[in-house]
Amino acid sequence: MGLTSDFSWWQLWSCHLAHWDARHLLLNVAAAIPPLLFVRARFLLIAAPILSITLLAFGLDGEYRGASGLIVALWVYAALTRRSGILLAAIAAKLIIEAAGWWPSESTSYTALPLAHYAGAAIGVIATAFARCLRVDAQPGRLRTGRPEACAPSSSNA
Repeated sequence: MGLTSDFSWWQLWSCHLAHWDARHLLLNVAAAIPPLLFVRARFLLIAAPILSITLLAFGLDGEYRGASGLIVALWVYAALTRRSGILLAAIAAKLIIEAAGWWPSESTSYTALPLAHYAGAAIGVIATAFARCLRVDAQPGRLRTGRPEACAPSSSNA
């Protein structure tokens, strides 16, 4: 079952596993494999409920199923952490084309939810900012600043 405005807490994660049909599932799996080679799985455990709450906060009308928002978050995070300008430009172009209404959003069994894609992109950008400021030690639960210069505001007096 997907995410609806009348939801149970577990649907914050499970709605991303539910899909409308086999084609939808296969497209999502195929799109998720490349960035998952560069991103840790715990990223999904954190990003999934954030994306779901974002969709609910912006007035989800109907039911959300699928992982496309998470996939966009994965791709953005992978592009930014790997400093791939070409990949980032391709993602931005896809989102701009979608916002302009030129990207086909309807399938035979479901309609894409562009808000999930935009929210996923924002989550990817925010996650990258946090990743640059913090790094996780080998010991579980311990955080320490990784690169303080990456988090501090620039103070150029030139």
